[in-house]
Amino acid sequence: MHQLTLWQANLCAWYAFLIVWGVAALKHKADKTVEPVGNRLLYGTYLVCGFLLLFSRSLPLGPLRQRFAPHLTWLELAGVALTYVGAAIAIWARFILADNWSGRITVKVGHQLIRTGPYAYVRHPIYTGILLSGIGTALVVGQWRAVAAIPLIAIAFTMKAKREEAFHQSDHIAQRLRHSSDTIHLNYRHKSRRKNAADEHK
Repeated sequence: MHQLTLWQANLCAWYAFLIVWGVAALKHKADKTVEPVGNRLLYGTYLVCGFLLLFSRSLPLGPLRQRFAPHLTWLELAGVALTYVGAAIAIWARFILADNWSGRITVKVGHQLIRTGPYAYVRHPIYTGILLSGIGTALVVGQWRAVAAIPLIAIAFTMKAKREEAFHQSDHIAQRLRHSSDTIHLNYRHKSRRKNAADEHK
């Protein structure tokens, strides 16, 4: 029977992550507002570059191909374990989000603020889980290219998280302004009716 290498065992966590994401993405709420494509280019570029460095075994990267640590079984096992922990956190958060999730920065129709599951402890558990898996994979890879990948992925998720918060905050403010405008309008109509009724009784 063929025995998996530690690298292959590590990849299984990523495959499970991708399968869950692909199946879960089939069901989602309709988008109310969506971030423009141009706004996604910068953090998307960081993310793509980070994952290329992490997973590519053929890119000519010169000194980044050198090892930052020798082949140590215990270190690679720790990396595999961390990869699975990160993937589990991300998958857990994805199930908790259910159809509120989106790969893009959006505001969904009937959007809900989730505060259960991992969201009760971490503000962005999906990004945190993926980053932990990235660090675990870097320990398995053992090369400087993997070390260089982690800051790029972290920068991408930090930028996206900040934009998500700003995007949702602006939508929340817009809703409050609309609600305030509607309330003022209704109050004005109510006062006008009362005034007209009072004039009729004079």
